[in-house]
Amino acid sequence: MFNINEFWSAGTSDEPPATDADFQRQEAELGVQLPALLKELYRVQNGGMVEGADSVVFWPISPDGWCKVQRARDVWGFDEEDDFLFDEDFEDEYGDPNLLIGIGGDESGHTCLALNYNECNSDGEPDLMWIDQECFDFTPLNCTIEEYVQGLTRVADAPSVTDPVDLPLIAEEVITATYGDMATTLEQKVYSTDTELVIWSRNCGMEGEELSLCRVTKPISGSFSSIRSFRPGPHESFQILLQSDANDDEEDTIHWETSRKTSRGWKNGRSSGVPVYGYFESKDRAKLEELRREILGGEPPTSTIAGEQYQDRIEEMDEAALQAFAPQMMLEMFKLLQGQADVLGGMEDAPDEIKQSFAHLEQLKSQMIADLQQRADAAGPIPDDLLGLMQQMVDADVDDEEE
Repeated sequence: MFNINEFWSAGTSDEPPATDADFQRQEAELGVQLPALLKELYRVQNGGMVEGADSVVFWPISPDGWCKVQRARDVWGFDEEDDFLFDEDFEDEYGDPNLLIGIGGDESGHTCLALNYNECNSDGEPDLMWIDQECFDFTPLNCTIEEYVQGLTRVADAPSVTDPVDLPLIAEEVITATYGDMATTLEQKVYSTDTELVIWSRNCGMEGEELSLCRVTKPISGSFSSIRSFRPGPHESFQILLQSDANDDEEDTIHWETSRKTSRGWKNGRSSGVPVYGYFESKDRAKLEELRREILGGEPPTSTIAGEQYQDRIEEMDEAALQAFAPQMMLEMFKLLQGQADVLGGMEDAPDEIKQSFAHLEQLKSQMIADLQQRADAAGPIPDDLLGLMQQMVDADVDDEEE
């Protein structure tokens, strides 16, 4: 059994430790009994991050705020009438969505870790479920909160990640940067086999030492192989994203292995599917462009290049210019994307989940356009070169899709 007093990463919650009164109020509101272990943990610290594990942030027991323990369908503001996530298909497969109680998620806000009271063991303990709102994905974890927490806190004497030095090496880089009194060093290597890219990294910095190994199934997507600015000056660097273009489920095309050194030992983990891309960093953009050509066997699609040029132009603008032109840029992009949709055709053949998402966005679009138009009227027109890049980016995307 792990030490409850060493579970939390100290200082990662602004709420005071939860009390019996807090639990009684929350359970009365939700109509369920929270697991005993969860309440024990919340008496020590009311939510936050777990020491040595960053896969989930636990939300606090609180009457206020968005990130709090609550029904999963309330996390994203759905009601039963317009809920396109927890629909009839969900109910047929998993049960009553009102019996999903969100207790945490990742830092992006797109996912939710939920207690699923539709599935309880003989002791009445609910199973856990991961919910991905962006991908309409529901993943039963088939474990209780106690089993899940045991996994989060398990440590080893040595890292599971090792450098696969026997594979063919195609790129490597060491980046050292200093922020205040803290120095960070990132070592990276990219290996290439007939079937996959393998990206190894070792990061030593403010959060200690972390090793990672990412395997991305070939072929690699040219459309998503964008190069972007990453670190700001004086340690300017660039990063290339590497995502599989294989016609498989994302969980089958990218695999992660991580080892993080903590005060208790090495925290080793494995995951598949998220993040959906690997990445490699360099201070030399030309080096990344050459690496991309080697990986793809040629240049990336024109839409990728146009998107990079557009992003570079945006980053050249100062804060005042960005604030002035943002409404017009969004309005123009709405118009350009609508033209792209007209060229590529309607939604008739799209999957049902995409149609549902598109319908929800259409409900919001008119209101957003009206608001943007009011703000855009107060500023001048978009510079011609920026408008031209926007048009080039969208036109290139249409050409790529038609090909």
